[in-house]
Amino acid sequence: MKSEKIVVTGGAGMIGSVLCERLSKQGHQVVCIDNLSHSSCDVFKDKPECPSIQLIRHDMNTPIDIQADRIYALAAPTSREEVRNRPADTMRSLFQCTLNALELARRNHAPLLYVSSYEVYGTSRLARQPEDYFGNVDTFGLRAASEEGKRTSEALCNSYARQYGTDVKVARIFNTYGENALPDDGRVIPRFIVNAIRGGDMAIYGNGEQTRSFCYVEDIVDGLIRFMALRREETFNPINFGQSHEISIRALAEKIRLLTGSSSKIISLPTSGGESRYRCPDITKARELLGWQPQTSLDDGLHRCIETMRQRLAQKKESNAYCSAWMEVL
Repeated sequence: MKSEKIVVTGGAGMIGSVLCERLSKQGHQVVCIDNLSHSSCDVFKDKPECPSIQLIRHDMNTPIDIQADRIYALAAPTSREEVRNRPADTMRSLFQCTLNALELARRNHAPLLYVSSYEVYGTSRLARQPEDYFGNVDTFGLRAASEEGKRTSEALCNSYARQYGTDVKVARIFNTYGENALPDDGRVIPRFIVNAIRGGDMAIYGNGEQTRSFCYVEDIVDGLIRFMALRREETFNPINFGQSHEISIRALAEKIRLLTGSSSKIISLPTSGGESRYRCPDITKARELLGWQPQTSLDDGLHRCIETMRQRLAQKKESNAYCSAWMEVL
């Protein structure tokens, strides 16, 4: 395999960090760009098998000029609180990060894979969402900033492909989990695991009967790499990536409580609305075009995450000496 210089924006996040490691192990020179606002460079600590990862601390809301053979665009605001409390900033950032990544791809004549999400489907009326479902989005809803921000970013990708001929692929990923999630990540699986380990209450919203599908991060990364390798003439945008097996949020909480041996209470809080009853991808296109489907069971993935989180919570907070010595700040 030819060694390439591959840029990953949002590369220190839960998905991006695993992607950087995998690409580095394949022999590529990887440039991880991240502002570290919701991630940590500690995910790369003690990784002697990944010597070719360069970390650049940079906010993709600001343009960057760097040579690249391929670009994975993952930089985006992800926290629930940010989406709800700072919606204007969320929409602006989703658009600006995507625009700057596309400009980088255009200048380098490089293919770009944009990591979109299930958000484009909004409050889905379908139990399983195929790529040709146009969604059900309330532009005045609490999640409108994230949903419309992702939809706008996808439209921007398509616009660059049509106007400039940029080779753009759009991956729509569904709920993803993995060991690199930080304790304060805020997403449901790390939140449940942390609370269960600490013995705190495990809060669900509403009755907890809403269903979600959870895909292990290594499987998602495998799909992204396969998609990027697809020849342009074979690409049919977009493609869903996620687990096709569903579980209710209440059942998930009960499973994590059992796997951690916790005595935590599962409590119900009022829902603020805007949440989809279903969130499960139709992955037929990924299977047929890429030969891809998830390989990791939920139980196996949760066992790995729980063990890693126990170790992380038991460690003392580390200084930033490692990060400061390793990163290049632009």
